[in-house]
This record gives sequence, structure tokens and C-alpha cells, in this order.
Amino acid sequence: GISEAKGPCFRVLRDGGCSLPILRHITKQICCCSRVGKAWGRGCQLCPPFGSEGFREICPAGPGYHYSAS
Repeated sequence: GISEAKGPCFRVLRDGGCSLPILRHITKQICCCSRVGKAWGRGCQLCPPFGSEGFREICPAGPGYHYSAS
């Protein structure tokens, strides 16, 4: 199922870690499906690659979540 848990969404992966989190905590689905995030959560879980089975699993509608920073 889709988790409603919110956590940090990281825009950049660097040296095996995450950096540049966006300012608010959002769900993994929004983070990864918007393609804003490369990884999500305190454990720096990598988002599934776009178009992969894992991506389709959490993003059944495709990259349809558009996260706006407003």
C-alpha cells in the first residue's frame, strides 16, 4: 500500500548520502513521483528509478504529482 508517512525529501545524492532536502516533509510517494526527490526519509531510501516496476508501484498514475514549493 501507499504509506502516508511523511519525511524529508532529498534532491541530491552525494557520496552515498543525501543532501539538499526540500523544506517540508512530504510522503515518499509525492517525493519520488514528482521526480523532485532522488531519495526520501531519515534513512535516505533511494527513490525507484523512473519507469521501473518499483516506480509504477508507488506511482500508478505515472509522474503525476507535481510538487510546488509555494
